[in-house]
Amino acid sequence: MFSPRSLELVLSTLKLGARGETLKQISTILNNKNDVNHRDISNYTEIINHLFLDEQTRQYEINGTFIDELKDQYNCDIELIDFQQQAVVLEKVNLLIQGQTGNGFLKKYLPLNTTMLFINYVYFKAMWLFQFEKHDTSNNHEFYTDQDDIISNYTLMFVRRPFRYSDLTSELGAQIVHLPLINDYESSIEFVFTIVLPNRNVKLIDVLTKIMNRGQQRLLSFNSAPHHYKQIDLYLPKLSIKSFFDLKSYLIELGMKDAFDSNQADFSVITLRSERQLFLENVVHATMLNVNKVGIEEASLAFNTGPLPMCDMNPDVEFKCDRPFFFMINEIKTDAILFMGKYSLP
Repeated sequence: MFSPRSLELVLSTLKLGARGETLKQISTILNNKNDVNHRDISNYTEIINHLFLDEQTRQYEINGTFIDELKDQYNCDIELIDFQQQAVVLEKVNLLIQGQTGNGFLKKYLPLNTTMLFINYVYFKAMWLFQFEKHDTSNNHEFYTDQDDIISNYTLMFVRRPFRYSDLTSELGAQIVHLPLINDYESSIEFVFTIVLPNRNVKLIDVLTKIMNRGQQRLLSFNSAPHHYKQIDLYLPKLSIKSFFDLKSYLIELGMKDAFDSNQADFSVITLRSERQLFLENVVHATMLNVNKVGIEEASLAFNTGPLPMCDMNPDVEFKCDRPFFFMINEIKTDAILFMGKYSLP
């Protein structure tokens, strides 16, 4: 699982401190788009941006203008800390992000010579517009892996409701359904949980390859793809997914190589000294997702959502997630992808 918007925000903060070829390479990764700032995505969810500076960074003479821009554009808090005291650092970071990552993960990616640590934490919480009933959840299903194995006693939630649906058999060998989400603060439908389910006997990797190679991403869009409302018998598993990615090698492969080179990195906007002293040790991305009968994370509010298209009570389609599938959480207004991932095994 991955959060494109979170990574965009992190790269935008790095861009703020870069010059020269380092700046050019980061901009290329971002496709030269305008920087993503805190205000762009603050309506999505709870967002934490926090910069830890080693107490010894006084020798680098951190640029006050850079600090001010971090605070203004990204609502970023700045804190001095002694990175030699790892236990203290781990406690502070875990407290900051509500203990979501665990000390083992942090120790792995926090060398003792760390000078700066930027934390971007995105917490998304929403409810299904149509919630799954507890009495309709059963564990008598089977899951069919892409390795032709069958897993018994597979638990699926169930709901029968009208959803936006596309049969993309000819284009992708898959079908798509969009599940509307509402959040804790607004009664309007702002987000959708999109599921791309391969047809039976079609592997998920083949569907994803078609999406990427043929430029078919528009087919996944809630706004531009040819969808129709269908009465759906929807079977969906409860999801609890944690993913950790070391992005250094991927970013270098995409062309952002100078930032990780101690001889080439130019983050001279960050310091008042002309020497190129700062460079990236790593960029690590962690995501956690919990999906249950109520929604994405637990919530218990009810809203009046207004009318939806009418469908026959008899189901038009059975959409049963008893095999690997791909999913996304999108903002409807902008089509921005907040989270994306795949479910391969229960």
